Amino acid sequence: MIDCFKVLIFSAVLFLCFPAGSFAQKQKLKSVKIEWEDFGTESFVAVSCTQFNSQFKNSKQTRLVKAKAEMQAFDNSAKEFVINEGTNSIDVRGLVTFNYSKVRVKYCFDQFGLFYGKGNYFTDKKLMALILKYVAPKG
Repeated sequence: MIDCFKVLIFSAVLFLCFPAGSFAQKQKLKSVKIEWEDFGTESFVAVSCTQFNSQFKNSKQTRLVKAKAEMQAFDNSAKEFVINEGTNSIDVRGLVTFNYSKVRVKYCFDQFGLFYGKGNYFTDKKLMALILKYVAPKG
């Protein structure tokens, strides 16, 4: 009887101290940074995520997105990742970094719209379309 009472009191304290949804607050997106190498660039071996910066340090291009409407579009599209189970490597040609209030989330990508981040390979057509708006040659 006393054990049941203790569990009930403990549950009530948890419920009052930690209401639903308070465990993780949504972080505000501050900017999106896109770094990329020309998709036509050929390499002798596939470039991994960890090799991207050193492999293309002298030729990569960078774009910083800070406009609220554009950042919202990036934030929304990054929620549509679909895990691609059949992939175990990609030939990286870019890196997109989501800079939130307290954390940075990075995904590398290839020229075909495959992404790698957080230990998984993904596809995300909307995110790739947004990235292409910034990295596609003008004219």
